Amino acid sequence: TTPSAEAEDFVDVVKMHGLRSGAVEAACIAYLLEQHLPSLWSKLADALQRHYGASAKSLDYLRFEASRGAALAKWSRHLVDRYVSTTEPYRVFEGRRAAREALWAWTVLIESA
Repeated sequence: TTPSAEAEDFVDVVKMHGLRSGAVEAACIAYLLEQHLPSLWSKLADALQRHYGASAKSLDYLRFEASRGAALAKWSRHLVDRYVSTTEPYRVFEGRRAAREALWAWTVLIESA
């Protein structure tokens, strides 16, 4: 099946700012993702088990990713401290803009599911 337009847009925004821009934008994107993904993995695992009867063993990877939330949040805060907090104001603006675009794409994706 083909990914939804919302999923493609989210991936495009993250790739544009997280991979093709500078360290400031990438740090902001990492921070944004690590604030939301662990919770999503946990909720997805719960839903797969509850609604589709997925076995606990088959959900190990999602549960593992969900459990890494605190460590990944700490790492992404380190990236922000390292690259965003030490740069000039316009670069901070660009990083925040990248995060807003990605958050908007994330919101549209989640609400369309």
